[in-house]
Amino acid sequence: MSVMFAAPSGGTRPTNGNLYEFKAGRAKLEAGSSADKRKVVADKAKGTVYIKQTPDQLMHFGWKNRETGGSDDIDLIVFPGDTEFVKIKECSDARMFMLKFKNTSDDRRLFWLQENVKDKDEEIVKKVNDFLNNPPPQRTGARGGASERGNALLASLNGGDDIGALGNMDQNQLMQLFSLMQGGNGSEMLPLSLGGRGNEKE
Repeated sequence: MSVMFAAPSGGTRPTNGNLYEFKAGRAKLEAGSSADKRKVVADKAKGTVYIKQTPDQLMHFGWKNRETGGSDDIDLIVFPGDTEFVKIKECSDARMFMLKFKNTSDDRRLFWLQENVKDKDEEIVKKVNDFLNNPPPQRTGARGGASERGNALLASLNGGDDIGALGNMDQNQLMQLFSLMQGGNGSEMLPLSLGGRGNEKE
C-alpha cells in the first residue's frame, strides 16, 4: 500500500483553514562530486509549506508558490505514522528540512526555511510531526448536534405520560422537530410544549 497519494484536482476545499504553515522554498538532491555524495540545490521561488485537515479527516501536507500559485504546487495526502519531518543538520549554508516516507527510501521532499525568525527550527519539526502523526479529532458539526437534540425530543415524547403532546404543537413546531430529527440546524426553533396542554383554551 502506498504511503502517499497525490490529492485529486478540484477536490473538496478545507473548511477549517490550515492547521499549521511556515514560509519555505523547495529544494532537490543532485549528484555530487562522487557516487556516495549528493548536493542540495535550492529553488529560489518563494513558497509556503502548510498542513491541513479536510472534512473527510485526511491530513494534507502541501507546498504552494507564494508568487504564482502555479501548477508546481504540492498537495499530498499523508497517513499517520508513514512520514517523518526532520532538519538536515549537515546543510550548513541554509536551514534545510526534509519530509521522508518511512516505507520508501527514494521519496523525499526538501524545503529550505524562508523565515527570518531564529530558533524556530525545533518548533517547526515538532509541530509538523505532531499534526501528521497525531491528527486532531474531527469537530462535531452543527448537524450532528441538531440531530441529537431532535432524538432527545422524540424520546421525551415517547416516554412521557401525555403522548398527545404532539397535538399541542402548531405546524411550525412540528416542522422544526422533524428537521432536528433529520439533522437540521434548528437555529430558529420555537419553544415546544411537551408536558401539558397549556395551548388548550378553557
